[in-house]
Amino acid sequence: MDNNRDFSLHDYLHTITKRLPIITEATVLIVFFVMLFSYYQTPVFETKGRVMVQKDDFTVSESSTVYKYNESITNYIELVKSSIIKQQVVSRLNRFFVKSIELKDSSEFEELFQRELPKNYDYIHSINNGDTAKREMFFKDEFRKIKNQVTPDSLKTLSFYELDVFPVISTEILEVVVRFHNPVINSYISHMLFEIFADSIQKTKSEEYDKKIVFLKEQMTETLDMIKKYENNLKTINQEGNAYNVSDEMQKLEDELRKLKSERDQAKRELDSAKASKEKLNKKLKDSDFSKDFTLNNSEAYGNYYIDDMRIKLTDLQLQLTSSKLIYGDSHPKVVELQTRLDLLKTKLEKEYYSKKKENPEDNPFYRQLLGKLVDNTVDITLKEAEVKSYNTLIKEKENQYKKLPEILQDYNLVQRDLQLAEKTYNTFLENLNDIKIKKASVKTKIKILDRAPIPGRPLKPNMKFNFILAMLAGILTGITLAFLIEHLDRSIKSTEEAENLFKLPLLARIPGIRKSEVSDIEPSLDPMLLTYFEPKNIASEQFKMLMINTKFGFSGITARNSVIMVNSAEPSEGKSLVLSNLAITYSLAGYKTVIVDADFHKPSQHKFFNTDNFKGLTDIMLDNTQEDLIKATPVDNLYLITSGATPPSPAMFFESEQFETLISDLREKFDIVLIDTAPASNISDSLLIVPKVDNILFVISLRQSSRKIINKSLNDIKNIFQGPLGIVCNKVTLKNISGYYYNY
Repeated sequence: MDNNRDFSLHDYLHTITKRLPIITEATVLIVFFVMLFSYYQTPVFETKGRVMVQKDDFTVSESSTVYKYNESITNYIELVKSSIIKQQVVSRLNRFFVKSIELKDSSEFEELFQRELPKNYDYIHSINNGDTAKREMFFKDEFRKIKNQVTPDSLKTLSFYELDVFPVISTEILEVVVRFHNPVINSYISHMLFEIFADSIQKTKSEEYDKKIVFLKEQMTETLDMIKKYENNLKTINQEGNAYNVSDEMQKLEDELRKLKSERDQAKRELDSAKASKEKLNKKLKDSDFSKDFTLNNSEAYGNYYIDDMRIKLTDLQLQLTSSKLIYGDSHPKVVELQTRLDLLKTKLEKEYYSKKKENPEDNPFYRQLLGKLVDNTVDITLKEAEVKSYNTLIKEKENQYKKLPEILQDYNLVQRDLQLAEKTYNTFLENLNDIKIKKASVKTKIKILDRAPIPGRPLKPNMKFNFILAMLAGILTGITLAFLIEHLDRSIKSTEEAENLFKLPLLARIPGIRKSEVSDIEPSLDPMLLTYFEPKNIASEQFKMLMINTKFGFSGITARNSVIMVNSAEPSEGKSLVLSNLAITYSLAGYKTVIVDADFHKPSQHKFFNTDNFKGLTDIMLDNTQEDLIKATPVDNLYLITSGATPPSPAMFFESEQFETLISDLREKFDIVLIDTAPASNISDSLLIVPKVDNILFVISLRQSSRKIINKSLNDIKNIFQGPLGIVCNKVTLKNISGYYYNY
């Protein structure tokens, strides 16, 4: 194709039409293999159910800190998708289906369903409005499906189910999507997930309460032992018969010491609780799959000069604040000022800790939530340590003052003070224990089923209709791609313009693809492909008339007759013989006495077009010089034919002989037009021997067939030995590329 010529829409359509078998084969193959794969692919069914997560309306208060169960929807999603839940689902479903298969009637199945899936049973009961008949019908249908579709083999792959959980935006609703290859099992996976999910949440909260109860009971036991010890000490002191009168100053010191120690012990408990919470958070992070570089340690992760200096200042401020409260009370301006300074310093320390926090590269919200809690916990530990230290300092000062009082009186009052403090602590523990027991009893199931997952009717995958359409599109696109790739690699001549521009020769005619005539019964002795005889007004016939005119004007002139024209092509099957036959008929019908000489000994075909034998012909004329008997008349007026005859041992010797030259001279004298059909120039050298003996040469080029290289070589070979008129005829041209095709001939 000429590089300067645009590739038109017609060229695209022509390429697709020409390569249609390739496109069809590619489409059929891809559709076949895709559908075959889809047919043997294990089907995957999908079910969807929805549940609502109901949050608690209370928190659990420990003795010195507030404990909150994490109500984040993200945590619930992680819990549903956890491997622990999955293992429980697989285990309980295996047990449920094995028992169901062993049952004999649906009534027993309903009892099993209610026992194994109570929340789903309540949901079914509610949507049927208590209608016993509907409920029985439902369980009969479920029992029949399990019996028919659930097998031991299908249960072996139960652990391979796929699960997705999506939160419904701005609600407490979770949408649970389950995919599995068995539709019945698929539905029951969702049902069992709801059950285990609800039980897991209730169990988790109950376990948290149990831990608190155990902790409080241990503390109460230790405190009760201390009370007994203090009571025994008081008895010992009283047995000595001493009676003590506590002065106002001593009473004041005792009250202050009692208050300071009580507050210090409270601060210690809060510090211990904060440290215990920190250990739990560290353990939870360690047990997770997140980054292991997470531990927040006061002396390691956050140990730097700036933070240490703030801790020292924090301790000093706390000491001043505690002393001022003891002297002036909580509302004194000095106390308020110290409290404000302490809060500002606490904020700075907290910001410094947060600036040192290490984030997880995956930016998981669950991880960030735990890590944020760990940072807050670390700040609380720092504050509590400063508070305990300030109390110890004040207690030491007060004890030094108290030491100046009588030792016996001091011992008595100290024991009495410790006893009162221990009793107060015991009562606090007892109140907290009763509070937690009440709240544990208030824990209820947090899951409410909104939509129970139905048994899917058809598989999600494979989608045969979608796969077929996709395969068709892929096949067509692949076929078109291959067609244009082959077309791009095809080096043949694509258009008449390309032939003119490439070979720089006059284009004498554009011959369309010749079809068989529909009225060939007029003369059955002629081949139906001779359209110029049967359908003289056909577009192809008009192009042969144009070829005749262009040949006369372009070659020898309108008045010249007795022309010898050689018709040749680069390769076989380009239609040169058919072009020659139709051109000969055109000449003869125009009044020119015309003869066809079939000089193609390798593949003679002229005798076939005119339905005659090929026993004798050109070979015999050259041997015997008996032209008159072997020049055959055809059914077309003014048209004669010399067939090739038997193939000689060496055709080249005949074309170089004097007999052949004599034959050409005689034919030029007897006929107006002599048309010689020759062998293709690229394969056989015979035609080149005829070239010097003719007046004109028509070179037939079949579009989209012979390559440029072969055609160019053949033309160059002809040009090297022929200086006369040489023109090209493009064969198999589409009608749209023929000027005037729209006229109705």
